[in-house]
Amino acid sequence: MTKQELRSEYIRLSRLQSKQDVDDTIDIFLEYFFKTILALKIENETPKELKDAALLNQMLFTKLSHLKQIITGIEFTSKSGAKLNNIIDPTVVGSLVRTIFETVGMFNLIYIQTSAGEERLILYNLWVSAGLSYRQRFTTSAISEEVKEKAKKEKQQIEDLKIQIEQTTLFKNISQRDKNRIYNKITTKEYNIRFENEQVKGVAGFQEFIEKAGVRPQLMDNMYTHFSLNSHPSNVSVFQFGDMFRAAEPRFFELVNFNVKSALFLLGVFAADFIKLFPELINIYNAQPLRDQIMINFFNSFMRGEAYDINKAYEAMN
Repeated sequence: MTKQELRSEYIRLSRLQSKQDVDDTIDIFLEYFFKTILALKIENETPKELKDAALLNQMLFTKLSHLKQIITGIEFTSKSGAKLNNIIDPTVVGSLVRTIFETVGMFNLIYIQTSAGEERLILYNLWVSAGLSYRQRFTTSAISEEVKEKAKKEKQQIEDLKIQIEQTTLFKNISQRDKNRIYNKITTKEYNIRFENEQVKGVAGFQEFIEKAGVRPQLMDNMYTHFSLNSHPSNVSVFQFGDMFRAAEPRFFELVNFNVKSALFLLGVFAADFIKLFPELINIYNAQPLRDQIMINFFNSFMRGEAYDINKAYEAMN
């Protein structure tokens, strides 16, 4: 592409004013993510936490693939011949984008905000323990011996994860108050902490996960609340649903576009973070078409500033 063509594409795909613009931008991300899935070498000896990180990349690929399918919309013709024209339900889109929000925030908290080694081990173990602990709730209703045996093994795994945490030098050196904070997270099935100068700091929830990822102030303030309101059958989601489909002035594409754009900003952040965790993937990124490099970095850099640039491909437009 010429410089002028790159600039035109940049303007079109950053504004996302049409359904075609949205589809083209999603395809840029899907193509890149799929190449990272194929390129990443996961061996038997690869640490478990890195294997799970690779799976999170695959999960986000499938979430974005489903998002692309959802925004094709639905239509319906009854046996009587009455017809519902093509519509897209923004509340369904918002619910899926919320899971992307949570996944990107969780990935950054565990893999990027921690230093490799004991910090990451503690956060990762808390995350794994939280999931296994919630699964223990099914133990009381388990019928088959196979399920009971699995629950027993997972209960032991939770204890082993706790012991691994306790055996780290970092855990041994922190104050008793901070030790108790970690024990409390194990008890409450949570992992929302971070280390700052070897002290344990609380992280309020998914909204703060994203804020701590380097996102510039106010860009995503209260966004998790927005997606949650649309994901749950709150009264807000109901009356907004009614407003979206007024025959005289349908607004569903406007709201869908906002939700999808938010997802792309989040995925830009993830793309940069995933390269930081697996630096060898920069070669895959640099091999993408110049337009695609510019756009993925745009969605990341817009959120966090040039200090987080994946590369400087955008200089080709100058």
